[in-house]
Amino acid sequence: MTLITATPVAGLDPLRTTAFGMLTGGVLLTPAALASGMALPLRPDVLLTAAYLGSAPTALAYTAYFRGLRTAAPVLAALAALLEPLTAALLSALLLGDRLSGPGWCGAALLITALAISYRR
Repeated sequence: MTLITATPVAGLDPLRTTAFGMLTGGVLLTPAALASGMALPLRPDVLLTAAYLGSAPTALAYTAYFRGLRTAAPVLAALAALLEPLTAALLSALLLGDRLSGPGWCGAALLITALAISYRR
Protein backbone atom coordinates (compact mmCIF):
# COMPACT_ATOMS: atom_id res chain seq x y z
CA MET A 1 0.00 0.00 0.00
CA THR A 2 2.89 2.35 0.72
CA LEU A 3 4.32 1.93 -2.77
CA ILE A 4 0.94 2.20 -4.52
CA THR A 5 -0.11 5.40 -2.78
CA ALA A 6 3.35 7.05 -2.90
CA THR A 7 2.57 8.62 -6.29
CA PRO A 8 -0.72 10.51 -6.51
CA VAL A 9 -3.16 9.15 -9.09
CA ALA A 10 -5.85 11.45 -10.45
CA GLY A 11 -9.20 10.46 -8.97
CA LEU A 12 -7.64 8.00 -6.50
CA ASP A 13 -7.97 9.28 -2.94
CA PRO A 14 -5.75 7.26 -0.56
CA LEU A 15 -8.26 7.46 2.31
CA ARG A 16 -11.13 6.19 0.16
CA THR A 17 -8.91 3.47 -1.27
CA THR A 18 -8.00 2.39 2.26
CA ALA A 19 -11.65 2.43 3.36
CA PHE A 20 -12.61 0.29 0.36
CA GLY A 21 -9.76 -2.13 1.09
CA MET A 22 -10.79 -2.49 4.73
CA LEU A 23 -14.45 -2.97 3.80
CA THR A 24 -13.51 -5.60 1.23
CA GLY A 25 -11.26 -7.38 3.73
CA GLY A 26 -13.99 -7.34 6.37
CA VAL A 27 -16.57 -8.74 3.97
CA LEU A 28 -14.19 -11.47 2.80
CA LEU A 29 -13.29 -12.43 6.38
CA THR A 30 -16.90 -12.47 7.62
CA PRO A 31 -17.61 -16.09 6.55
CA ALA A 32 -14.49 -17.34 8.33
CA ALA A 33 -15.38 -15.33 11.45
CA LEU A 34 -18.91 -16.70 11.52
CA ALA A 35 -17.69 -20.26 10.90
CA SER A 36 -15.29 -20.00 13.85
CA GLY A 37 -18.05 -18.81 16.17
CA MET A 38 -17.20 -15.13 16.39
CA ALA A 39 -20.17 -12.89 17.03
CA LEU A 40 -20.93 -9.24 17.65
CA PRO A 41 -23.79 -8.73 20.10
CA LEU A 42 -26.45 -6.60 18.42
CA ARG A 43 -26.83 -4.10 21.26
CA PRO A 44 -26.71 -0.34 20.67
CA ASP A 45 -23.69 0.25 22.93
CA VAL A 46 -21.67 -2.52 21.26
CA LEU A 47 -22.61 -1.39 17.75
CA LEU A 48 -21.76 2.26 18.53
CA THR A 49 -18.41 1.26 20.01
CA ALA A 50 -17.60 -0.92 16.99
CA ALA A 51 -18.64 1.86 14.60
CA TYR A 52 -16.51 4.40 16.49
CA LEU A 53 -13.42 2.18 16.62
CA GLY A 54 -13.81 1.23 12.98
CA SER A 55 -14.14 4.79 11.76
CA ALA A 56 -12.69 7.54 13.96
CA PRO A 57 -9.31 6.20 15.15
CA THR A 58 -8.72 4.24 11.96
CA ALA A 59 -9.66 7.11 9.65
CA LEU A 60 -7.55 9.60 11.61
CA ALA A 61 -4.54 7.30 11.73
CA TYR A 62 -4.59 6.50 8.03
CA THR A 63 -5.16 10.13 7.09
CA ALA A 64 -2.07 11.14 9.09
CA TYR A 65 -0.11 8.19 7.67
CA PHE A 66 -0.86 9.01 4.03
CA ARG A 67 -0.21 12.72 4.51
CA GLY A 68 3.15 11.85 6.01
CA LEU A 69 3.98 9.59 3.08
CA ARG A 70 3.71 12.55 0.70
CA THR A 71 6.89 14.12 2.07
CA ALA A 72 8.79 11.14 3.48
CA ALA A 73 11.69 9.46 1.72
CA PRO A 74 10.73 5.96 0.48
CA VAL A 75 13.10 4.10 2.81
CA LEU A 76 11.98 6.14 5.81
CA ALA A 77 8.32 5.61 4.88
CA ALA A 78 8.80 1.84 4.67
CA LEU A 79 10.61 1.73 8.01
CA ALA A 80 8.00 3.94 9.63
CA ALA A 81 5.33 1.50 8.50
CA LEU A 82 7.17 -1.13 10.55
CA LEU A 83 6.69 0.99 13.66
CA GLU A 84 2.94 0.30 13.70
CA PRO A 85 3.23 -3.23 15.17
CA LEU A 86 6.17 -2.14 17.31
CA THR A 87 4.11 0.68 18.81
CA ALA A 88 1.22 -1.70 19.47
CA ALA A 89 3.53 -4.20 21.17
CA LEU A 90 5.21 -1.56 23.32
CA LEU A 91 1.91 0.04 24.33
CA SER A 92 0.46 -3.34 25.27
CA ALA A 93 3.55 -4.06 27.36
CA LEU A 94 3.46 -0.68 29.09
CA LEU A 95 -0.28 -0.16 29.50
CA LEU A 96 -1.69 -3.68 29.68
CA GLY A 97 1.14 -5.52 31.40
CA ASP A 98 1.89 -7.86 28.49
CA ARG A 99 5.41 -9.24 28.46
CA LEU A 100 7.70 -9.16 25.45
CA SER A 101 10.16 -12.01 25.11
CA GLY A 102 13.89 -11.52 24.61
CA PRO A 103 13.59 -11.86 20.82
CA GLY A 104 10.69 -9.38 20.89
CA TRP A 105 12.80 -6.75 22.64
CA CYS A 106 15.71 -7.46 20.26
CA GLY A 107 13.39 -6.99 17.27
CA ALA A 108 12.11 -3.73 18.72
CA ALA A 109 15.67 -2.47 19.23
CA LEU A 110 16.63 -3.44 15.66
CA LEU A 111 13.64 -1.59 14.19
CA ILE A 112 14.36 1.54 16.21
CA THR A 113 18.06 1.39 15.27
CA ALA A 114 17.24 0.95 11.56
CA LEU A 115 14.86 3.89 11.65
CA ALA A 116 17.42 6.09 13.44
CA ILE A 117 20.18 5.20 10.95
CA SER A 118 17.88 5.87 7.98
CA TYR A 119 16.75 9.17 9.45
CA ARG A 120 20.34 10.36 9.91
CA ARG A 121 21.08 9.66 6.24
